[in-house]
Amino acid sequence: MKKLLLILGFSSTLASSFSQVYNMPSGTNTVSTCNGTFYDSGGSGSNYGYGQNRTYTICPGVAGNKVRVNFTSFVTENGYDFLYIYDGANTSAPSLGTYSGTSGPGIVQATPSNASGCLTFRFTSDGNFIFTSTYAGWLGTISCIVPCQTITSNWVSSNEAPEPDGIIRLCQGQSVNLEGSGTFSSSGTGATYAWTMGNGVTVSGANINYTYPAVGSYLANLVITDPSGCVNNNSINRNIEISTTPTISTSATPSTLCTNQTASLAANVTMTPYNVNCSPPVSGTTFLPDGSGVSYTTAITTNCYSPTATVTAAADITNVCLNIEHSYMGDLDIRLICPNGQSISLKDYPGGGGTYLGSALDDGGTGPGVGATYCFTPSASVLLVSGGTVTAGNPAWNSITPGNYMPVNSFANLIGCPLNGNWTIQVTDHLAADNGYIFNWDINFNASLLSAASFTPTIVSQGWVAAPTLSNTGATTANVTPTNQGTPCFTYSVTDNFGCTYTQPQCITVNCGASLPVGLVNFEATALDNNSVRLNWETSSEQDNDYFTVERSLSGSDGWEAIGIVSGAGNSETPKYYSMMDHLPLSGVSYYRLKQTDYNGQERIHEMESVYIDIAGVGDLVLFPNPATDLVTVKGDLVSLSTFKLMNSMGQDIRLNVTSYKQGDGTLVLDISSLRSGVYMVKNGSKVYSLIKQ
Repeated sequence: MKKLLLILGFSSTLASSFSQVYNMPSGTNTVSTCNGTFYDSGGSGSNYGYGQNRTYTICPGVAGNKVRVNFTSFVTENGYDFLYIYDGANTSAPSLGTYSGTSGPGIVQATPSNASGCLTFRFTSDGNFIFTSTYAGWLGTISCIVPCQTITSNWVSSNEAPEPDGIIRLCQGQSVNLEGSGTFSSSGTGATYAWTMGNGVTVSGANINYTYPAVGSYLANLVITDPSGCVNNNSINRNIEISTTPTISTSATPSTLCTNQTASLAANVTMTPYNVNCSPPVSGTTFLPDGSGVSYTTAITTNCYSPTATVTAAADITNVCLNIEHSYMGDLDIRLICPNGQSISLKDYPGGGGTYLGSALDDGGTGPGVGATYCFTPSASVLLVSGGTVTAGNPAWNSITPGNYMPVNSFANLIGCPLNGNWTIQVTDHLAADNGYIFNWDINFNASLLSAASFTPTIVSQGWVAAPTLSNTGATTANVTPTNQGTPCFTYSVTDNFGCTYTQPQCITVNCGASLPVGLVNFEATALDNNSVRLNWETSSEQDNDYFTVERSLSGSDGWEAIGIVSGAGNSETPKYYSMMDHLPLSGVSYYRLKQTDYNGQERIHEMESVYIDIAGVGDLVLFPNPATDLVTVKGDLVSLSTFKLMNSMGQDIRLNVTSYKQGDGTLVLDISSLRSGVYMVKNGSKVYSLIKQ
């Protein structure tokens, strides 16, 4: 039976409706089939031969179908014997990859653009039986697939419309609504929809809402899948940018003064850029233990390219850089594996003799040495094994000089690899008696391939928020002339081209003198719960003071209404304390101010304060920016803002260890600049939020 199968395998053109075995024949041949088993020339029981150069094309036995081959085993002589796969009826068709060693093709199939539906395989082996070895080859299962219908994803709308440049710009914590639809060449019945948000998150549905957890530039796409598993072959590529937090610094000169004196307020704003790094280095260490034929891997995930983007030329990959130390380079095989399984050799085994990589420790232990960076790039002309050496390590020995080196296989062998997905470095240690570490590595693509781009927000408006005692306000400066003692605070506001507003308070101390009829020391509006607000104020002296009127407004600029009148002391030279309650507060942020009336009817407006009331009692907190380096704004109802806990990794509440202050809009600002970098928990009742300190 074996002999019969071999004879059938050499047929130049075959058609079959039953399971058949095909051994790769000599020369150039074609077979038409939709089922069977595909072997190398040795078949199921023997190795392939020496010095082979064979081409075999498998075309579908059913017109209009596409050939699919699932390689379940693959073993060739690494770096010497190669299987080349082409997406078409001959070797002039586009490459689907080159394979050698034990990293096989896995599943390969004719692409939708391949009208023939054929796959072409070319195999070469080196040498002769005296000087080289042959291996078991491969086993692949042949089948055919029915071509998918054409599915097109369509952009419909978003709650924040794309700007003229096509970008949707959002503030931190702002939800985006995306709606799309599908067009089908056959039928859309039973199709499912999901948005990929460009950060590894997928949200099901054609109409979705999503809030990005961090600043950045993201590429959102609608993926449509029909019941047969066919997906759309286009990309919407909707770019969404989340604004960065600017750095705002303010000052007052002098910061301590008397009433009716003038202080100068100043502000400085630095807009924060966001820089895209699509393949950030894998940091930490990957231990390469002493082994004999054992492989170790470390992977990078990229996700900021178009979902359909692939490597189309060797120049698409700028370089692959490893920071590594190893006490014997000669026994290493280093490969780069792309997301679909295609791979190339960066450094082959054997090669390199007894040289080190980096400042290796060759002391018999497992401790790490000091890494050196070796980059593989198409622009280099020297292989790693041929590099110059320096003296390094312990004991001191010849170590390959750090720098740029040529990969063993061209990056062109990675044409067809998806840009998005897991890119993997595989290190195989073939001999015993050494070890090493990869401390970090990265892969860099041509910058022109990026779809999500770096950006820096721009200032649309800026200035000091209007207040009764402010004058000469400019873009960054203002004068303040306080009329009462106390610690008044003023707000500097910046709005960027994303429509996001950021504020920074600046307080001054007024601790002497009061030339007005009433020396108001302070005025405070404090929400006791979501049903009542207490108003307190203090005077240091009063002259002909008839009464006070407490007024309330929803906007803080107009619509003021009187909610209570409190009699004044008339004339006094000693401190007086006043209080009243608002038992019907407004929901959300509202403002209170104090109006003072003399016996002669003259009125003066004094301090304004704000509170935040959540009548609905939702109890949710919003934290932004997150991650943050210094200041974090917390928005929520009064009870939540008063009672939430800030907990470290030990479960300790450290809220009292950070400075906090209330802003004019009822939010709370935490200064976390003194905290160590890491993840903290914000606990509000049963709700827990993560806060990342960078």
